[in-house]
Amino acid sequence: MELFKEESLPLAYRMCPKTLDEYVGQRHILGPGKLLRRAIESDRITSLILYGPPGTGKTALARIIAEKTKAHFEWLNAATIGLDEIRKVIQHAKARKAKGIHTIVFLDEIHRFNKLQQDALLPDVEEGNITLIAACSMRVKTHGLLQGALLSVPQKMWEMPTLWHWSLLHLH
Repeated sequence: MELFKEESLPLAYRMCPKTLDEYVGQRHILGPGKLLRRAIESDRITSLILYGPPGTGKTALARIIAEKTKAHFEWLNAATIGLDEIRKVIQHAKARKAKGIHTIVFLDEIHRFNKLQQDALLPDVEEGNITLIAACSMRVKTHGLLQGALLSVPQKMWEMPTLWHWSLLHLH
């Protein structure tokens, strides 16, 4: 691995784990035999919501899921994406689906989506045109930040608490 090659991606991105075995922390959901790990390893992932403070590995986990499942990965930020961009991503996902390529849409800060944006996304999540992996820093169900219909789609909400220094002790 060439970590310090000038023309490559930022160091933080290059150091990001690429596999579940490289992933540190969140053993309560990703440890051996845990439900989410089994779903990822058997390529049976469904739409889900990851919530926890910044730096707990939500984006890294979404990338690992996309890599493991051989899905196309789209990273979007709810704070900056507009309705036209959502529609374009969905259109491309449908075209890929017709070719047998699955699309995972990672939507960061989903709690910032307004009702119109949620409504635009919902039918394609329900129809399986995309698998939605949403991330937010708070439990959206408790705070009422997402409409009921969009909350009904994810199989599960997974809490990703702060990583503590003892997590580093598990590094190989």
